[in-house]
Amino acid sequence: MADEILCKGGRPEILPELEIDGDVDSKTGNIDFPGSVSIPGSVREGFQVRAGRDVEIMETVEGGTVESKADITINGGVRGAGKGSIVAAGDVKAKFLDQAYVRCKGNIKIDGPVLNSDVGAQMTVEITGRESRIVGGKIQAGADVVCENLGSEAGEHTEIAVGVSPEHSERRNELRNLIAELSDNLTTMETDLEFLKKKHREGSMDERQRISMLSMVRGIFELRHILRTRQSELKKLEQSLNLGEPRSVVKVNGLCHPGVIVTIGDYKYAVGERLDHLIFVYDAEARAIALRPFDETQSGD
Repeated sequence: MADEILCKGGRPEILPELEIDGDVDSKTGNIDFPGSVSIPGSVREGFQVRAGRDVEIMETVEGGTVESKADITINGGVRGAGKGSIVAAGDVKAKFLDQAYVRCKGNIKIDGPVLNSDVGAQMTVEITGRESRIVGGKIQAGADVVCENLGSEAGEHTEIAVGVSPEHSERRNELRNLIAELSDNLTTMETDLEFLKKKHREGSMDERQRISMLSMVRGIFELRHILRTRQSELKKLEQSLNLGEPRSVVKVNGLCHPGVIVTIGDYKYAVGERLDHLIFVYDAEARAIALRPFDETQSGD
């Protein structure tokens, strides 16, 4: 164990730094440390690393979980195999991602391929390097996505979404699904209530049905309240996202293949032919996503 000196409020503060000997595996067990963690090896499948500050992994993460309240650097990349996750309050850097789940509140920078992964950053996602490409999966960024090559010749379904942070996008989808479910349930209950009311008017209702009707009236009242609350939350969320004229862009410095779906704010573009060296931007006049040459602009203005 070593110490790290941090200046905070003009005063030096000594924070602990943990150096692991080799891999994080059955020999070390899970790691939960308040300071920085340095791992010269890999994080093996099923094992966890949690740190209060930076995490640096010299080799790979093989289906493990890494969480940091600061930055995460993975020099050898991530082979997730649909297991584990990488979550950081700061930035994430890695050599490659393969079937990985990655979330951060800062920027994500990958120096190689991103394959069939679920990647989300509140800021920018940048996929660079000579062999870098995004194939399959979904990439979300609150700001921009910058990459070399996008999609594959086989037309593998690949999603890129910018202009909304993953956290807000996922919450919006949750609310939309919940509202649809609540609305369906409310319609069913109201239909059932009308049937019971009809029996009451006809004088053919028994005691069990009367109790059921009273219970259903209370249930409908509560369900309507929940539905209004969720609808209000969704409206406020969408207003705060300012989806009307999104300014984020998707920059592709190489090839973009059919099978790619680009979303900017609430606007979608399905790539139907091979494209080269372009930027996806929102065109306010057309109220749609437009394509521009990569060197025409370096911003969403």
